[in-house]
Amino acid sequence: KIAREKNLDGFSAFKEALKLVKGSYAFLLVDNTEPDHVFIAKNKSPMMLGLGDGFNIIASDAISVLDQTKTFVDLQDGDVGDITKDSYTIETVDG
Repeated sequence: KIAREKNLDGFSAFKEALKLVKGSYAFLLVDNTEPDHVFIAKNKSPMMLGLGDGFNIIASDAISVLDQTKTFVDLQDGDVGDITKDSYTIETVDG
């Protein structure tokens, strides 16, 4: 609804919706209009991004994916991201 009303792309609409959320969360969203993208958000819950060769992986901790990658991005509270298999963008909810 937010995307349609404000004419936003999926990631921008995700960030707008997060402004309405309070408390602890770790969200992962796949928008059917952008299936190659995974949108993530973290606040006071465990979440990290593992970087691989031709893939990226989202997990609650490094131990769960150590057999797949040894390179990680430690996400901070308030971080949001747009993740694809080859790239990632991390920023805060406010931009």
